[in-house]
Amino acid sequence: MATPRSFTSRTRDAIMHTVAPLRMRWNALNRDRRVQLLSAASFIAAALVVAFVLLPALASRKASTARLPQLEAQLAAMRSQAKEIIALTGAPTVSAAPRTAADVASLRAIFGPAAQVTAMPDGFRILMPSIAYASWWDKTGEAMSRHGLLLREATLAKVDTATGSTTVTVDMRLGTETRVAASPVNATPVQGK
Repeated sequence: MATPRSFTSRTRDAIMHTVAPLRMRWNALNRDRRVQLLSAASFIAAALVVAFVLLPALASRKASTARLPQLEAQLAAMRSQAKEIIALTGAPTVSAAPRTAADVASLRAIFGPAAQVTAMPDGFRILMPSIAYASWWDKTGEAMSRHGLLLREATLAKVDTATGSTTVTVDMRLGTETRVAASPVNATPVQGK
């Protein structure tokens, strides 16, 4: 029984079988012809190295050298921004803009004389004992756009009136923070007749 040959030995034998005719042809050539073929192969190899290795490397170096001033300017800008950030982190924090009597008076003019407007550190609390629902929404939009406020919280309760219109009692908070507080807007739905 023949022992199985390894993959390596089979591969080597296949290559030798393929190369053997080429080797015989090479040996049949005279010395001058062999030198010519080796010189041509060396020239082609050198041309390929130049075309696919050296020229791309030189082009990349040229492009990198041309971008160097731009990169240095970006680095300088980033360093100055980093210094500014460090300076700002050490600066004292600025509190929210103080609420003035003029702001309260302006909101009272928007919501009407029956509205109770109270200035708070983060905005305003507005309590309206009786207002038409549509009117409340319009006036709230006007106050928000004029003063740059956000509706932070609202509680609505329906008031029965003899006129049959939807009238509500509103307790709401308008603030200036851009992020919403942890509790969502609380709204009691008002059902129309």
